[in-house]
Amino acid sequence: MSAGQRLSRRTAEMKSLYGKSAAMIHGMETAMQLSCDRFRDTKQPKHWPNIPLKL
Repeated sequence: MSAGQRLSRRTAEMKSLYGKSAAMIHGMETAMQLSCDRFRDTKQPKHWPNIPLKL
């Protein structure tokens, strides 16, 4: 599936879920994701170990 097809499918899904507020909500989701990505890029957090806490 190409990027254009994914985008149009995502847009259609957003419109069916949120109606005429879809563009605003999509913008808010994008802003939150960019904020998270920026934080991760600047702070370089360590990955949580994938081991059980109770051994």
